[in-house]
Amino acid sequence: LHSFPHRRSSDLKRSGALRADLSERQATDVLWLYSSADVYRLLVHDSRWPPRRYEQWLARSLEQGLLALEATAQV
Repeated sequence: LHSFPHRRSSDLKRSGALRADLSERQATDVLWLYSSADVYRLLVHDSRWPPRRYEQWLARSLEQGLLALEATAQV
């Protein structure tokens, strides 16, 4: 497994912040996908998104894709 995404998904699961309909493995896959250098390159370099726009999109996407509703209310 990819160590950073796996550790983060484990932390989310353990703290109860992970969406109930996602397994830890699915969360790892989502984190791995969104945090890949390829996604950054496609959006920032190829599509000419400003880095700040990418950061905001990434934060929103990860929040909506991974966190339980109760956890997002606390963010």
